[in-house]
Amino acid sequence: MGKKNFGGCRSERGLEVAALFYSLLGSAKLAGVEPKAYLRAKAYAAIRGEELLLPHEYVSQLPEKTTGYPKGLVKTGQAE
Repeated sequence: MGKKNFGGCRSERGLEVAALFYSLLGSAKLAGVEPKAYLRAKAYAAIRGEELLLPHEYVSQLPEKTTGYPKGLVKTGQAE
């Protein structure tokens, strides 16, 4: 990611937030978690006051069966 990718940001804080989200999305992809489902699950966890895990920590806590987890939030190579 370079300067041109953050061209729409109008403040330094906006750049920091954008970098945070790009980093989380990239980490989720590398961990084998569907990025949108991961962010949705983490937003709900934050609202409930639960611990917010990074994608590689979160995927290690997923059970082999993904029953009960939001659709799309599965380890790579597993069926839903």
